[in-house]
Amino acid sequence: MSQLNYSLPSSPQKVYGAPSLLNGVFYGTHFNNLGVGGIFQLYNISDLYYTIPPSTYGLIQYSGNVIPINFVKGSGVSYSYDVLTLNSDNISSGRKQLGMLAYVYEEDQIYQFVINNYDNLWSAATASTGTVTFTDFGTIVRGNTAAGAAFISGWTANTVEGISGETSSTAVWKKLTTGGGGGGSGITGGTFNINTGDLDLNSSGGTITIPGFLYGSGTTNTIPKYQTSDGFTDSQIFDNGTSVGIGTVTPDASAILDLSATTKGFLPPRMTETERLAIASPTIGLMVYQTDEPDGVYVYKAAGWIQMI
Repeated sequence: MSQLNYSLPSSPQKVYGAPSLLNGVFYGTHFNNLGVGGIFQLYNISDLYYTIPPSTYGLIQYSGNVIPINFVKGSGVSYSYDVLTLNSDNISSGRKQLGMLAYVYEEDQIYQFVINNYDNLWSAATASTGTVTFTDFGTIVRGNTAAGAAFISGWTANTVEGISGETSSTAVWKKLTTGGGGGGSGITGGTFNINTGDLDLNSSGGTITIPGFLYGSGTTNTIPKYQTSDGFTDSQIFDNGTSVGIGTVTPDASAILDLSATTKGFLPPRMTETERLAIASPTIGLMVYQTDEPDGVYVYKAAGWIQMI
């Protein structure tokens, strides 16, 4: 955390509240109406948090809230509910607005404010009796119902992607990703399963799985499992799920490995006698070619190493 005595620049001209344009005007200034949403430059990651001081009820006017909302904290007793007042656009409250950006110097990262399933939360709240009241200059949402409380919780949440285990799918402050061409979701990471060949790509839009990314789909014996710089050829490895073939796309069903070639042969591991005898705990059936005298093919049997050829 920075120790700088950081604050926003001051000027002799003070503005209280959120100045607005004339009623009916649909365009904004400075990206949005003055003082609401837009792009913020913050110094510390904690500046994203909305703090309700302990044992504080009524209108929250805590000076440490850099991006405040119009929120009244209920005491929890009968008829004293949490109340959120939205601006007349119904996607902003106080200085916070859906889609707004905040650059945090401490993290060198741009975050975007997004409440997941906002339309569904809004529909549920407005459908609940006595929860939402519309006025000319704003909308009052009460936490007197489960739908109202769920809607308000999105505005008061302090979840930031990458902090305390929060992810893009759970946080309201998400790391901004620009995505690739076409404005798609940006890839944020991924995992590769060496056993299945599946590649999972994580993005701001969810997780995408590419099955058999390295090995192919494996659903038919015509899908090559590996590829070299010259592309897929019949000299590559194929797998039909029960047998593996090299040089053939139809490995024999009775063989776990079927080698097929007319210009190449099978080459077992080659080593000296000293190297062969140094193999730790050889298993029965192990085969090698010994290069020094007496050279030849050796197979490990129950009685020990036997020269076959």
